[in-house]
Amino acid sequence: MKKVITLMLACMLLCSAIAIPSYAAVKEETSVMPLWDNISIASVDISFSGTNGNATGNITKQDGVTFSEGTVFVYKKVGSEWVYVADAYNSTTRYTLAVSCDFPAQSGVEYKAVFSVTAYRGEDGESHVMETYRTKS
Repeated sequence: MKKVITLMLACMLLCSAIAIPSYAAVKEETSVMPLWDNISIASVDISFSGTNGNATGNITKQDGVTFSEGTVFVYKKVGSEWVYVADAYNSTTRYTLAVSCDFPAQSGVEYKAVFSVTAYRGEDGESHVMETYRTKS
């Protein structure tokens, strides 16, 4: 009888160790970045000055990346649809890539910038697409 009770207690102890969840805490101000093989940092932003707007996409490449290219597309919201406004392309073999797209901007209109980028290590490309939104005041 003692063996059965001991065996049951051991089984319950093992099962409870598996059933107890564990959590990892992240500080509120800490941002979580994706694990990229070819890209170290990537961003896209929209800014306005007078009646002009500018959408800029940037990446910093990882060591060993030989070439990167990207396109920034700008859209404006008309009703419930996104209408194409402008785009710009750039490529480089340098450590960073910046793509800047100027466009005419209207007050009260929401704009979307889509940055599509690919970084190559030899012939292997790693692609990412990111978006940002901003309304011109």
